Amino acid sequence: KAADKSSSVADEGEGEKKEQDEILSTMPWSDLQSWALRDQLPKYVVTIPVPGSSNGSSDKRKYGTYALWRTMLKETTELSGYDVEYVRRAYERDVVEREDWEGYAIGAKGEESSKTAPGVLPLLESFEFHPDGGVSGLAYGIPGIAGGSSIRTT
Repeated sequence: KAADKSSSVADEGEGEKKEQDEILSTMPWSDLQSWALRDQLPKYVVTIPVPGSSNGSSDKRKYGTYALWRTMLKETTELSGYDVEYVRRAYERDVVEREDWEGYAIGAKGEESSKTAPGVLPLLESFEFHPDGGVSGLAYGIPGIAGGSSIRTT
């Protein structure tokens, strides 16, 4: 039964990927957007230590590569209005399929470039600091919290 369950989960993931591929092929995307993405993405990429990957030694620490996708989409006219996941999939497609993207793949510190798009970091937008030390704002990219929800920390 466990094998059946894991294969059905894999099938669901494949089905979702096919659906995203179909959406990607029907939305408008031209060389203009590809060039803007290729030129702008490196400005928004950060490499940070992965939490819990260090045993007290900095040379054994693992690093992850992330992009400030939402910020890039807001600040790049050619990419504004696109969904983060859509642009990530377009990046992955372009890195694999386009010859003019040779050498533009991005990788983590000390690792080879990857054909996988950099990860997505959470964003707190329109934030305010409070006298009690808390912060409030609109949250995006946090698992379990709908994008654009108002949150407040204490």
